[in-house]
Amino acid sequence: MAQIQPPETFDFSTPNEWPKWRKRFERYLVVSGMKKKEEADKIDLFMYLMGDRADDIFRTFKFEKEEEATKIDSVLKAFDSHFCVRKNIIYERAKFNSRIQEDREPVDEFITSLYKLADSCEFEGLHEQLIRDRIVVGVRDKALSERMQLDSELTLEKAVKMVRQQEAVRQQQVDLQRPSTSQKVNQSNGMAEAGVKIAKLILKKNQDPSLGLLEYRSTPLENGYSPAELLMGRKLRTTLPIAPENLNPRLVDSQTLKRKEGRRRKDMKSRYDRRCGATDMEELSEGFMVVGVMTGRGVLPLIKVPSKVKVNSEFYIECVLKPVIEQLKDLYPGEMDKVFLHHDKASSHTSNKTQQFLQEMKDTLGLNFIRNSDIPVKSPDASPLDFYGFGMLKQRLFNRCPKTEAGLWKAAQEEWSNVSLSKVKEVFAAWKVRCREIAKKKGKHIEHMKKIHVRKIKF
Repeated sequence: MAQIQPPETFDFSTPNEWPKWRKRFERYLVVSGMKKKEEADKIDLFMYLMGDRADDIFRTFKFEKEEEATKIDSVLKAFDSHFCVRKNIIYERAKFNSRIQEDREPVDEFITSLYKLADSCEFEGLHEQLIRDRIVVGVRDKALSERMQLDSELTLEKAVKMVRQQEAVRQQQVDLQRPSTSQKVNQSNGMAEAGVKIAKLILKKNQDPSLGLLEYRSTPLENGYSPAELLMGRKLRTTLPIAPENLNPRLVDSQTLKRKEGRRRKDMKSRYDRRCGATDMEELSEGFMVVGVMTGRGVLPLIKVPSKVKVNSEFYIECVLKPVIEQLKDLYPGEMDKVFLHHDKASSHTSNKTQQFLQEMKDTLGLNFIRNSDIPVKSPDASPLDFYGFGMLKQRLFNRCPKTEAGLWKAAQEEWSNVSLSKVKEVFAAWKVRCREIAKKKGKHIEHMKKIHVRKIKF
């Protein structure tokens, strides 16, 4: 059995760490078997582990009864009173209420921090409800925050599940697009390959690897300094004769070194660019397809369609409909009968397989969908994503000018998640007007009409 390590000596300069040290000591009593020992033995162990100053502090305690000084629980309570200053509840609650999710902070760390802060706030019966409210208000994804605010039956467990699921979906989208490196392509891992090449040459040219490493460390690089000089500020004594004064330590001139290294790297870059025909990166000329969903309770995260993927009914069901329906379950708990799925007449949307899948969802979940015969012929004029969603997204991405596909995808996710619930409601109100006008025009285009033109929604 592995030896159980006792707690480290307590640092008396940080009294606020006392509660943690006490919990660790109590756990040590249990796992080490000392919990069953005599009270005097447990007190001696406590004093020994805590450190020399523990005896001095213990002598200052005044117990109401003499026998209390011989019980470990009473001794621990006395140290509680000595270290634990009365908490400022207003200050503790202010810290809790001002806690928000930091940039790039994982959701689990944010939730753990809220639990830790709440322990000092004495919320009592409102403990879980106030943590839930802080998650709703403090989460960085404002669209998700608005969706949770609309759920009148939101619990702490459900809120935690929703924010974790949202983070998992985003991470999965990033992982799907993350480029992989190949060990067969040397240029993709240049520095490691160069190191392997040097090690092989040392082993090949020297029977004694130690002498080979000694020569490598003492051989000057292109900047004029050897690895030993850069590391230790002095040359090494090798098998070759060397003047004693050259072995004296001397500092490397950092400014000269930076200048030489900068010039060397610049020359290397120019030679590589000339040899490989490399030029400055041009602006992103080709984009990619995305799937967006707008609901009466906010927008759902974008879904990126991988390049060179055939968007057929199988892809549409597995990679679009199923993830969207899972998120709709959380957005409309027990209210899936209120959801009407509206998509255009793309072949992957109107195929028999897709219609069969949607019918199964209607039978099992109550999800409604607009049948093929009821989808407006002039869909671009009627669909919220066509007359607002994708136009808004393209305009905002044009203003941001991303240069790479990864940057474009990141910017698209950020801009889409910033669409507020109030803007979605404004779009849906315009949707109703457009559908009525299309019905009046018997399916003809309506974009040229003044009534529609003056009501266009600003991006």
